[in-house]
Amino acid sequence: MQNRRAFLFSLAGAAAAGPFAYAAAPEMPSADVVPGVPPVLDFHDGLRIPMGRGAFKTLWEDPRFWLTYGAGNAPYPAAAKTSASKNAIGVMKLSLITLAFTPERLEHLDGCGWRLKSGDPKDYLVGDLVLPGEPFEPLVDNGSNSGYANLNTLQANLSQSDLSGYGISQSTPGTGSTQYLGTGGTAARVFAFTNYMVMKKDVDLDYIRRNAHLL
Repeated sequence: MQNRRAFLFSLAGAAAAGPFAYAAAPEMPSADVVPGVPPVLDFHDGLRIPMGRGAFKTLWEDPRFWLTYGAGNAPYPAAAKTSASKNAIGVMKLSLITLAFTPERLEHLDGCGWRLKSGDPKDYLVGDLVLPGEPFEPLVDNGSNSGYANLNTLQANLSQSDLSGYGISQSTPGTGSTQYLGTGGTAARVFAFTNYMVMKKDVDLDYIRRNAHLL
């Protein structure tokens, strides 16, 4: 629970609350939260990720893995989780395909990240790619759990205009789905955030060139 809380606090732009570590598999790396505005995830191998708006627009890279982040919001948790996972996968695929075939469209950031030079999502090279694994189980805040309250701070800073086209989208409820109600009986938004990690031993640029289906 402490690791998850540290991750949430880092995403929200708060001071470091403790170490952040992946626990999904023994090979997963760990990182520490470095206080700041925004705080930074330090993987101690050259990869340092500032956890602000730009984190969701970037393909992060270190010698062992590729990493993307995804966010979503909806009136109920299942849709918010689905949106967050879909967004993390979308940024991963589009960024890797663009990097493999048209790297001149990307710029290499100091923190070992790749991001579109133009800032225009239309400059991604569009295609599909089968990748191993799936995003981590999204962390959710429906406003009722004080342990996740800082997700609201991040969501307030991630406006739709900032993230439109980068895989960050809002989900709409399906027919008959249960919605959370906020004060005054209005539908509350549920926020979900996740990350997606692909190990380089499984996927390198040669793999992408062999297996990507360009559109």
